[in-house]
Amino acid sequence: MFKGVLSPIITILDEQGRIDFKGNETHINRLIDNGINGILFLGSIGEFFALSMEEKKEFIKFAIKTVNKRVPVLIGTGGTVQAEVIELTRFAEQAGADAAVVISPYYFKLNTETIYQYYASIARSTSLPIVLYNFPDRLMAGGDGVLCGLTNIIPQVFAGLMNAYAAKDLDKVAVAQAKISLLMNLYDVSQPFIAGIKGAAAATGHPFVPAVKEPATGLTTTQLQTIQELLKKAEATQS
Repeated sequence: MFKGVLSPIITILDEQGRIDFKGNETHINRLIDNGINGILFLGSIGEFFALSMEEKKEFIKFAIKTVNKRVPVLIGTGGTVQAEVIELTRFAEQAGADAAVVISPYYFKLNTETIYQYYASIARSTSLPIVLYNFPDRLMAGGDGVLCGLTNIIPQVFAGLMNAYAAKDLDKVAVAQAKISLLMNLYDVSQPFIAGIKGAAAATGHPFVPAVKEPATGLTTTQLQTIQELLKKAEATQS
């Protein structure tokens, strides 16, 4: 149903921690213009866990309107309160989303039957496709594409990799993969990794404040230097 390079997009905030709609619009357009085949809003990297229900609903309406059917829109609607997950999934459907991405309830380990009943209840509440939040171990083992946070930084590299793979140009695939593998170190710059990814995205695309929702903290001078060094090694240029 969904193929190619999908981006789990960051949520750009202002210095007060409020959603920066203009900044997000520019970033959404950058991803689409650079060949991204679909966008997941409110995933882990989108800080769904730190946004209120009201913020999520406002952002969902904005995101779907901004994308304007240019690529599929997936909305992360997962959480720990099942009734709220159902409410947000229905809202996303009514707003025009193409699918809901639902993480399993977290904190306690749940057995198979409980997980099944959870997803079955959500699926019965909507006609949207429900995508289970899951991470396969390999990208060349039968999948139809990739969902990776680094697409916020180098969307053109991921699009080029997919095109090269389709053309069986393995030399170009290897070059793109080497750059991607190097930039995977950005995930170790901050804990959680979101600030590091935002900092790199701000350095390679249009500039914005790489603010994160509390209790996470912003980047230090040392972390910003580390990001710049990694980008320089990978030759991640403006686009």
